[in-house]
Amino acid sequence: LRDSIPECRTDDFIEEMLRKLDWICGRSGKLKCPLLIAGDLFHHWKPSPWLLAAAIVRFKKAYEVFVVAGQHDLPQHQYELIEKSGLQVLENAGVIQVVPAGQFVMDKDGEFLLHGFPFGSEMKSSAHGNSTYPHVALCHVMTYKKKRPYPGCEEDNSKKLMKKLNHFDLIVTGDNHETFVDIREEQLLVNAGSMMRTTAIQEEHEPSIFFWYADEGEVEQIKIPIKKDVVSRDHLDVQSDRKDRIDAFVKRMKE
Repeated sequence: LRDSIPECRTDDFIEEMLRKLDWICGRSGKLKCPLLIAGDLFHHWKPSPWLLAAAIVRFKKAYEVFVVAGQHDLPQHQYELIEKSGLQVLENAGVIQVVPAGQFVMDKDGEFLLHGFPFGSEMKSSAHGNSTYPHVALCHVMTYKKKRPYPGCEEDNSKKLMKKLNHFDLIVTGDNHETFVDIREEQLLVNAGSMMRTTAIQEEHEPSIFFWYADEGEVEQIKIPIKKDVVSRDHLDVQSDRKDRIDAFVKRMKE
């Protein structure tokens, strides 16, 4: 969530962002289904009062909301400073529950146990994984299914991450803005990707939510309604033209 507008957007980005959040929270409330958010919830750890108010109004519509902190949610990317963050404001308002590092919490209907892995956490399983409840790991960590997301990425791919978290039935990850699902034996990993398309390379991205059917060990992808043709590459062309002019000028100066 943010109150700044990405260069690539040609529509009313803020209106669309709030509409999508309203749609997601509305479905959670209507279906009495907990909402799991693997971060980042906010684009900056100190969101404006207006954005906080808008988020509170919409999260009130959800049945139950669990969140782990991403690096952008944390002052100086430090979990110890979370009390200064917008996440803390939402938790104090009673509209979300921040899942602490290294602790289990249970949903209010007593159907599953949730373990928090906020930004910077060590990815490892827990002895609590032997209970009869389904266990869910909510992780803000970069992972990927096939191609590394950027040069030099040293994070585990999804299969390696699932092996490290082998006691968990479902692993929900954030940080990677792409959407994918992976399976390892009886484990599921879901990386829902970003709710909003904020860069030109996301032009074909289809924002989604996933329903988890714990008894069947399956997930269902539901695509969030979006507007077509609202992501532009024009600003990239302008930047490319500017770079070409600078390169040409430097070349002439060297002649």
